[in-house]
Amino acid sequence: MKKLLSVFAWTAAVLTAAEPGLLLHTSFDKYTTIPDLVQNPKTQTLGIRPELQLRMYNGPAGKRNAVLLDNREFVGYTQTGNFDPRQGTVSFWVKPVNWKMSAVGHFQTFFEVRSGDTKYRLVVNKNNSADALWFLIRNGSDQHSVRLAKTGWQTGEWHKIDCTWNAQGMKLYVDGKPPKPGSAQEKVFKEDPKFPDSIRWARMQINFFSGWKVDPEWQTAYDELKIYDRVLSPAEIRDEYEKVFPPKKEVRKPFAVTPALLPVSIPVSSEKTIRADVSAAFENDTLVLDYRVAGSGSKKAITTRDGELWLDDAVELHLLGADGKQRQFIVNPAGTLYDSLNGDPKWNSRAKVSAGKTKDGWTAHLEIPLSDLGGGTRISANFCVSDKSGGQGSFTWSALESNKGFADRKYFGDLELRKGGKSAGIESLGDLRTGEIDIRCLLPDGKCRQRLPAEGTGFVGIDADVDAEGLFGEDGFDVFGPFHQAEAAAVNVVVK
Repeated sequence: MKKLLSVFAWTAAVLTAAEPGLLLHTSFDKYTTIPDLVQNPKTQTLGIRPELQLRMYNGPAGKRNAVLLDNREFVGYTQTGNFDPRQGTVSFWVKPVNWKMSAVGHFQTFFEVRSGDTKYRLVVNKNNSADALWFLIRNGSDQHSVRLAKTGWQTGEWHKIDCTWNAQGMKLYVDGKPPKPGSAQEKVFKEDPKFPDSIRWARMQINFFSGWKVDPEWQTAYDELKIYDRVLSPAEIRDEYEKVFPPKKEVRKPFAVTPALLPVSIPVSSEKTIRADVSAAFENDTLVLDYRVAGSGSKKAITTRDGELWLDDAVELHLLGADGKQRQFIVNPAGTLYDSLNGDPKWNSRAKVSAGKTKDGWTAHLEIPLSDLGGGTRISANFCVSDKSGGQGSFTWSALESNKGFADRKYFGDLELRKGGKSAGIESLGDLRTGEIDIRCLLPDGKCRQRLPAEGTGFVGIDADVDAEGLFGEDGFDVFGPFHQAEAAAVNVVVK
């Protein structure tokens, strides 16, 4: 018996796009399948009746409204003006409600663009033989595809799919994560695929079943269908996913090994910036610190030891020794010292300190004997800067949560004390989650920052490879510690 398709058509209103390149957006939040936004005023909505008041379904994270369809139902739109076959991004949320991605024997088509003559097809689906997610484009006799070979999706889970394509290649993103370079989720075209400028008699459909071997009882939920005429960046795709499922807040602790040159530039409670760093070395059983701070350093009224130096421009070291006791050292631009043990300023260390003025800022020098650090050659610490005169605020090496104080040991990074060598530090590796690598180094010669390319840096004969685990080098330098945080120095280069 032939399958009968019940097709209803409604015209959607044209709205101004809130996002660059957005051609069509259906949120289902207004309890209708009619798009919130379309570019073509004659767009028709096809498939089930558009009213969803009597078939409401919770969207991802229990937010908003979604649409639930079995494999006798679909939602479709006419594509003219709302889809560019040459390049674009298709984005949507999907949830297998009562079936498994690992099931074999049936297809499940999540999204499809099909021209009337079938010469052009863009399909996002689960195939019938494995737990695999496919994104394919058929253009005449040519077919291009990428896939996630094993999704691991469970019944009842929401997942976000983003498919991008242009003349250079195609990519399949899942849950905001970019494809790994060289994986089956991305394809680089060696030649121009010559995608058509336009296609005729075409429709765009979610959950379309005609022509596919499907199980009619399978139910699938969909939400937030968006179609763009441009390729979204990895950061844009990740940000859209994290609007619904924010990343877990983790305490990210940087790790460094002396000698090290570390940025002290993460703002505590503002978006202001500062150029500040500290060179850390371990010599003759003494921790030697040299801070460089851009700024006038003019607020330096306190000259009494253990005075309230936090009211002045100042640099600080907070550390937890092997003896379990917490220490604090502060130096202002006048070269005044504050030191305390477990918050008691009556304790006096044998630290030697000084301060000086430079052309574009000020410096502070500290020499702290190992015995005053609580013993051991690995300490938990945070390096801090306060800029009172310039009004820039407070900054740290290891990031704090907003409104947390410098002394909160939960946010201390780890510093391992080793001897010898000159140091260069990594200020930033860029955004490793999206593969956008932007390496910025701190140099020991006072020239501050230089940008290094991701491969073959050419910096003092260094060649480096970067990935999500850290910075790895060859011949001429050692790298200590894994990378933990894009905004802070978590790896150190020792120049030999």
